[in-house]
Amino acid sequence: MSASGSRIWPIGKEYDCGSIVVDAQAAHAYAAATNDLNPAYTGENAMVPPMFHVFLIWDMLTAFVQDPELNLDMKRLVHGEHDAQFLAPLRPGDTIQLNAKLEQVADKSSGLLVIGRFQCSRDGELVVNCRSSFFIRSAKAAKGANSDGSTKPNRPPRPKRTIPPGDIEQNWTVDADQSYRYADASRDRNPIHLDAEFAKKVGLGDVILHGLCTMAMSGKSVIELAGHGQPDRLKRLSVRFSKPVRNQSTLTTRAWHTDRGLKFTILDSDGDPVITHGIAEIDPK
Repeated sequence: MSASGSRIWPIGKEYDCGSIVVDAQAAHAYAAATNDLNPAYTGENAMVPPMFHVFLIWDMLTAFVQDPELNLDMKRLVHGEHDAQFLAPLRPGDTIQLNAKLEQVADKSSGLLVIGRFQCSRDGELVVNCRSSFFIRSAKAAKGANSDGSTKPNRPPRPKRTIPPGDIEQNWTVDADQSYRYADASRDRNPIHLDAEFAKKVGLGDVILHGLCTMAMSGKSVIELAGHGQPDRLKRLSVRFSKPVRNQSTLTTRAWHTDRGLKFTILDSDGDPVITHGIAEIDPK
C-alpha cells in the first residue's frame, strides 16, 4: 500500500510455471470438443489445434489469477480479451516451457482490469505468445449483474447496433453438450459452464459456453473462410468477449478482408455480437 492509501501492484512480476509435454490424445480431445476435425491434426506430421495452447497454459493461468499477492476475487472475475500469436505449429511430443508476467493493472470505477502475458517456448524459442485481460467487477457491478451475464446496469435499451454486411459469412452451431465436453478437454471446470443451478445463482440464467471455446470455434471458422482449411496458416487470433453464449446457439461469423487476413465479429441468432474486435492474421502462402 502506498502512502496515499492506493494499492501497489507487482507490475512486471514473472511466473516460471515449468514445462508440459504436448499429449496427442489431449490434443485430439480438444479438437473434438471444439468440433474441429481438421485432417492436419492427424498423420505422421500432425500439428495440434492452435487454440490447444489453452490446455497447455491452464495451470499458468490459474497460478496467475489465484496469486495471493494479487488477491483477486474469483467470484467477480470475467475474461475480457485474449490475443494469441502462433509463431510456429505445436506438435505432439513437444516439451513446452511456460512463463507468465503481470503487465498491467488498472483500477476503474466499475472494477479492476488485470492484464497478463503468457508464453510457450520450445527449445528456447517462443512459439505461442498470448496477452490476456481479466476484469474483476466491483461489488456494486457484480451485485447488479443482468440475467444475460452482462454487468452493465439495467437501463432502457439502446437502439440496436447495426453490424454491416461482411465480405464473407459462415453460420455454425454450438452443440447441446458443448460446454460439458469443452470443460473436460480444456481443464476449465468452472461451475458456470457445468451447473445450471450455480449459473442461476450468479445471475447467468443457465450454463454458458466458455469464452475460449467460442474463440476456438471462431478460429476454426476463419481458417475455413480464409485459410484454405490449413490451421498452420493462422498466425494470430485476437478477440474481445462481449456477451455470453449458450449451448445450442446458432452463431454467425461475419468477416471483412484486410491486408493481413480478416477482421471479424461473431453474432448470435438475434444479431447481437458475442465476440467483437476479432482479428485473424493469416499467412498468404
